[in-house]
Amino acid sequence: MSLEVILMDDVQHLGKIGDTVTVRDGYARNYLLPKGLAEPLTKNALRKLEKIRKEREELLKIRKAEATDKANKLKGQTLTIAAKAVEGDEEGKLYGSVTAADIAKALTDAGVAIDPAMVKLEEAIKHLGTNDIVIALMAGVEVTLKVAIVAE
Repeated sequence: MSLEVILMDDVQHLGKIGDTVTVRDGYARNYLLPKGLAEPLTKNALRKLEKIRKEREELLKIRKAEATDKANKLKGQTLTIAAKAVEGDEEGKLYGSVTAADIAKALTDAGVAIDPAMVKLEEAIKHLGTNDIVIALMAGVEVTLKVAIVAE
């Protein structure tokens, strides 16, 4: 037996919020419905879904405004991070490396809270100098930041 349901939240490998999907009866009864991830296809469920969509749109607008505000704060800024460097090395090699987590922590200490996952760093920085780093605050809102690595 199968049951047609409306997804009330994103479900991995099944669909996104608002999708109408046909699933096995047991999957719906034992997993989707008790967890509130889906509801049977009814007019009441459609009204509830519309309310959820409107709330998500409002939340998305607020998050986008916050991300744009952070992007404006970071635009044109240079972040300086001190790291231990090998003495006497002309290339300016570091003992360790500067990672996305280090950059996120430095930004948070500077007053702009950033998650390390937002820092788009192809590989850890292993030399002194200035690097352009892209920070993806959310989908569609990115800013390029100059990060200067200096010797301690």
